[in-house]
Amino acid sequence: MRRKLEACESAGWTLQIRLGFPLRSRGGHCARVHGGGLLVAGSRPRFQIASRSAGKSACAMAAYRAGQEIEDEAYGKVHDYSRRGGVLHSEILAPDHAPQWTRDRASLWNAVEASELTKSGDLKVKAQLAREIVVPLPHELGFEQNREMLREWIAEQFVSRGMVADYAMHAPDREGDNRNHHAHVMLTVREITSEGFHEKKATPTARSWNQTEMLEQAVDRWAAIQNRELERAGLDVRVDFRSFEARGIDREPEQHEGVAVTSMKRKGQQTRVGEANQERRDRNRERASRHMKALHELASLEEQRAKFEDWKARQIEAQESERTFDMLDLEREQTREALEHEERLQAFYGPALATVQAEHDHLKTKVDGRGFTLSLRRLWRGQKDRDELANLRQTIEGTKARIADARQKVDAAHALAREELAELHRQRDEQYRRKLDEAQKRKEEALRAKAEAAAREAFETRQRQKAEREEAERAEYEQHQKAEQQSRDRQETREEDQGTRRHTEQQDNAANDNGQGWLSRVMGKALDNSGASDSEKRQIADKLDTVRDARQQWRDERRARLMKEAEKPPAQDKAKDRGPDYEP
Repeated sequence: MRRKLEACESAGWTLQIRLGFPLRSRGGHCARVHGGGLLVAGSRPRFQIASRSAGKSACAMAAYRAGQEIEDEAYGKVHDYSRRGGVLHSEILAPDHAPQWTRDRASLWNAVEASELTKSGDLKVKAQLAREIVVPLPHELGFEQNREMLREWIAEQFVSRGMVADYAMHAPDREGDNRNHHAHVMLTVREITSEGFHEKKATPTARSWNQTEMLEQAVDRWAAIQNRELERAGLDVRVDFRSFEARGIDREPEQHEGVAVTSMKRKGQQTRVGEANQERRDRNRERASRHMKALHELASLEEQRAKFEDWKARQIEAQESERTFDMLDLEREQTREALEHEERLQAFYGPALATVQAEHDHLKTKVDGRGFTLSLRRLWRGQKDRDELANLRQTIEGTKARIADARQKVDAAHALAREELAELHRQRDEQYRRKLDEAQKRKEEALRAKAEAAAREAFETRQRQKAEREEAERAEYEQHQKAEQQSRDRQETREEDQGTRRHTEQQDNAANDNGQGWLSRVMGKALDNSGASDSEKRQIADKLDTVRDARQQWRDERRARLMKEAEKPPAQDKAKDRGPDYEP
């Protein structure tokens, strides 16, 4: 049953144990999230039930976790763990209305054991004695911070609801991980009153402790308290109890390796949980390798896309540079042509225009001049000079108009040439950009096809690994069922053999007793009728006693040998039968 429970829990199912903590797995592991993006694996608090059916004793558990001596009144034993090391601090937190004796560890857990009795005073075999929480503590914080943090969480989440909490803080094992600071919290399962534990176990208050929402709230609150203290300490590390799936991490959670599994691994022995975790680590390593390959492929695709964009930008820049150079060459050519045209105009019209302009200026001076001689000239040649001056002005203006018209024609031709060049560049740019867009489209299609092929391959790999994992789990489950059936068959065979041996032994004893009695009676009659002396009778009786003692000794040795063979366990893998929660 325990293995099935572990398999369901590791698969992420939600289980509700009657009158116990609801077990729920949200990925198995949490993570400490650093500011730099590094995820450091950790564990969320583990909740479990201590019951007599699992061979648990509340007094023994409390004594071991607190490292002290407790007399177990229910079993008449003394659990002495006072020499145990590694216990940093132990304390009992109880509600205000609880009796004073609940602050004493021995009195508290002996009262818990005494409350789980039948009406006849016998022990309830299937009684649930306590809830236990194994709480990993952040190794980045000191002892005082962890103690105050743990005390606040226990008082807020459990003692305030009416539970009595007995917690002990443990240091890391010398042979294990030196970061494994943790605490064990034992909680009572019955409601406590001012008179003691309630007679009824399933009171409304006690039933409310079994709700999944309370468990999730306690776990989330523990993460919040840790993150608050880590932030106060100025540490760039945070705790996240969400599952791998909720955090978008493609990783398979591992099963918790308990005390027994860890001890067996240190001795070099193979365990079912250890082998399963190793297989999961191998699969996680394959997942990481696959994702690393995908990241490299994505980086390669992005690099190729960046190279193409860079090449495209360079091609566009080269096209623009070519267009600029073509325009500069055209402007340079047009400037040269304009200068040559201006020189031709000056050579053709310049001298004549200058001569006519000089004549016009000279005649205008005479016409506009003052004096007696110029006055006589105006009277004599006034009209003729004015007509000649108008003719010269008209000639000059016409020549200038023709020069301006010639310049305008050259400018219009140059503007038309520039427009034609710009249109040619525009058409060329459109054609070139069309080619670049087509090249980019082909490149994107190739990259997309490559990415889809990689994603398809990764998906097929995940599906194949999932099918293989399911097949392996199915085979493991069938093997486990077969092993359990074989174990039951061996147990039934042993019980039948023991019953047969006991029956045979009883028959042998009865036969021997009957044989010895008959022999004694026969020999007694034979001696009485033989006429032997008393000394001879005593010698014969002594010899009979010696034979009887030897036969009794042989029967005792045979009985001891049969009992030893019956009690001898069958040859099998004890590590697989014990499970991860086995405690020696």
